[in-house]
Amino acid sequence: MALVLNEEQQMLKESAKGFLAEHSPVGELRTQRDAGSETGYSSTLWNQMVNMGWAAILVPEEYGGLAFGHVGMAQIVEQSGRTLTASPLLSTAVLGVTAISLAGNEEQKTELLAGIAAGEITTALAVDEKIHHSPTQTAMTAEKKGDSYLLSGVKRYVVDGSTADKLIVATRTAGKPGDMKGISLFIVDRTAEGVSVERTQMVDGRNAAIISFTSVKVGSNALLGEQDRGFRTLSATLDAGNAHLAAELLGISQESFDRTLQYMKERKQFGAFIGSFQALQHRAAHWWCSEFDAKVTKPEGDYFRKKYPGIAIVRALVHPIPYDCPVLCGYWVLNAANDEVLEYVPPEISELGPAYKFLPLLPPQSPAQHEHLAQYLKWRRENYPDGRPPIWIEEDHPCPQIRAWRAANPDVQLTIRVATTQAPVPLPEWYRALV
Repeated sequence: MALVLNEEQQMLKESAKGFLAEHSPVGELRTQRDAGSETGYSSTLWNQMVNMGWAAILVPEEYGGLAFGHVGMAQIVEQSGRTLTASPLLSTAVLGVTAISLAGNEEQKTELLAGIAAGEITTALAVDEKIHHSPTQTAMTAEKKGDSYLLSGVKRYVVDGSTADKLIVATRTAGKPGDMKGISLFIVDRTAEGVSVERTQMVDGRNAAIISFTSVKVGSNALLGEQDRGFRTLSATLDAGNAHLAAELLGISQESFDRTLQYMKERKQFGAFIGSFQALQHRAAHWWCSEFDAKVTKPEGDYFRKKYPGIAIVRALVHPIPYDCPVLCGYWVLNAANDEVLEYVPPEISELGPAYKFLPLLPPQSPAQHEHLAQYLKWRRENYPDGRPPIWIEEDHPCPQIRAWRAANPDVQLTIRVATTQAPVPLPEWYRALV
């Protein structure tokens, strides 16, 4: 459904917009970059943001926070995207607070969350060890020695890693790289003995770091959550971070669009404003629609749960490849138990978000759509009689079984997205390992 802000969230958004426009315009990022700032951001600006209460947005009230929620924080992050503001807001107030809130014990929450809310502590999440983002490939070890752990390994591209007071480090206490089980999270002081930090200045001047851990000794009280079961916390934390990064990108896109639109109204070519040219109008309209779609969350799950009570629903999104506009995709609504087609939601309706429930659901117009769905269902029954395949079927799919099937069936022109909105049917063991 459309994301409608309440009065407090709207006020926060407007406040953030005005504050950042005044204190952190785009030129501030250039100033920090060109001056070779050691931190990659202005400490004065960060202190002002703390005084505004932004560091406390996600912190529960019992630990000195505002408990204003992710929607509220996203309004601030979106506005920071408009001005390209560099700050430890994401690494500390989003990633750090989320991880500690999810897995921290009472002592950790009391000390760290209160410190973050007051602006006394900054954090950094140390996950990746190679050039590609792959949390399950964690190889850094945490060897238990009595009541302590010895941490050894290297973390790369740690955002704000060279300035953070505390590092939240993903390590492996069991299993092998690639396993989700066996990952444990630890809170480590950046200045602890055995920790070596090398700042990596990114192209935009922002702060990242390569951090080496050489037999770093930490107590058992540094363990964040349960041993060997840190992946769920890590995954949820990264999900929150990605959501806020999406909000930041939306802000960047909106600011770019606003500036472009203003330019189209001012720039003249061939004796006319370029905004009067139909080709540019079309591109601007498509851009605006893409931005609008990024703001919309669709309530298919709740809607279909009410419409088909007691039925496990599968949404199968099927369209030919290549597809000129992947945003406009209809989908089939299936009964997961027997693959019965309950209805089809065409693209022109599905893209309207909540409005589609008030419109007639049209039957598929193309015979090819029936053929695509039939091919998919046949393949699924033959290969996965007890479950469903992963989400995307593409050449670069991470699952080797899917890649093998894709290579063996190059003529089956399918891109399929499958998601459950109710109790899922049993899944193959290898698929459970992916999720």
